[in-house]
Amino acid sequence: MNGIARYRQVRAQMPPEQLVLALLRESVSTLGRLHGATPTQWAGHLHRVRAIVIELRAALDPQVDTELVGRLDSLYGWSLQTLIEAGRTRDLSKTDAVRGVLGTVLEGWLAVVEQPLAAK
Repeated sequence: MNGIARYRQVRAQMPPEQLVLALLRESVSTLGRLHGATPTQWAGHLHRVRAIVIELRAALDPQVDTELVGRLDSLYGWSLQTLIEAGRTRDLSKTDAVRGVLGTVLEGWLAVVEQPLAAK
């Protein structure tokens, strides 16, 4: 089984909240690897993070919490636009800003997901 097929299989078996955590961790980690990346690596890393953000945005369910979903949608939209601009200019300050925002979203998800686990 190749890497992509294995990833899809594991992803399909994850609870949704764990999948969100995995995607956010991957995006933050990948953005961190842009420092010192070659042009080819830069393009690949940006493409991967944009794909993750698109997936996160598409998974938002406004029936859960309209206000929260609206805020996350705005953050993800800003992240995508900023990543597109960074891709044109190779501006690490833009990718670092997105990394900071996604890192904050990750921290929020960790608090929500792991808090109930600690209470058990």
